[in-house]
Amino acid sequence: MGLYSKEVFDQYQPTQVSEYPLHGTFWQKVKWFFLTRTFMNLVFGFLILFISMIITGICLIVVYYRRPSPPLLPDLIHEVVPYIPAVNVINWMISLGAITMFLYLIWPTKVNSFIILRRAFVIYSLTMMFRNITMTVTNLPDPSPTCPKDSNFTIDLSPKNILKFLFGGFTCGDLIFSGHTIGLLLPTLIIQHYFSGIIILVMWINTIVGSVLVVFSRLHYGVDVIITFFVLPCIWFIYHSISEHPDSFEDELLSPIKWYFAEMEWCDPYLPDELTRTTRTDNHTAV
Repeated sequence: MGLYSKEVFDQYQPTQVSEYPLHGTFWQKVKWFFLTRTFMNLVFGFLILFISMIITGICLIVVYYRRPSPPLLPDLIHEVVPYIPAVNVINWMISLGAITMFLYLIWPTKVNSFIILRRAFVIYSLTMMFRNITMTVTNLPDPSPTCPKDSNFTIDLSPKNILKFLFGGFTCGDLIFSGHTIGLLLPTLIIQHYFSGIIILVMWINTIVGSVLVVFSRLHYGVDVIITFFVLPCIWFIYHSISEHPDSFEDELLSPIKWYFAEMEWCDPYLPDELTRTTRTDNHTAV
């Protein structure tokens, strides 16, 4: 269980912040929260996610165009296990993990839910941007039998086509590393870090089984899934280590990175006092 578990966050409710409209109407409380640093940072995290998704859509179109024709790369798992068409099953498993994560965050909704969601946005964006680099720099023949063998394809970077590649469910050439495995693994890391109970085991089973099916269904080579299990946890733990231990990293970070964590993480008024780097003021503005 991570430092920011529900038990810890329960001690930091809005009633401890001055000027909170404790006896106000529901909409007065909502309006008050919209002006806090926590909500503003959530919006900024979503903006980072939005930009990374646009870049991802462009990269998906480019790698679809640049993917080489067969022969395919030798893959030990593909040689041993016959092709299993399980794309729909994998998509359902990804949806199950995401829905479970959101249910834990919104039932009941607390301020810590917005902090966790903000971090999920940023970590997912960082991972996808790294994936955009790797899959664009090196293009591999796609092992999926559903991908066309020829590359007779015209690059179209229109907003409609970007949305099609992002949400249309059909991409080819985006191999190193596995986006499907990211979708399975990230909700599991969130549940494991912030919550407790048997649900953690259930999420890990869902992730492992789904990741194996990603290879069996020829959506990826085995190395794509293996790399994902190294890259995403590394980004996850580095981000949380810096966020949760500011004294250990404050003097070691480059100025832009230090500015980001100072503005996005260390000054949040809902974090424990020992993890904040700024003083709370009556108007909730970091100084």
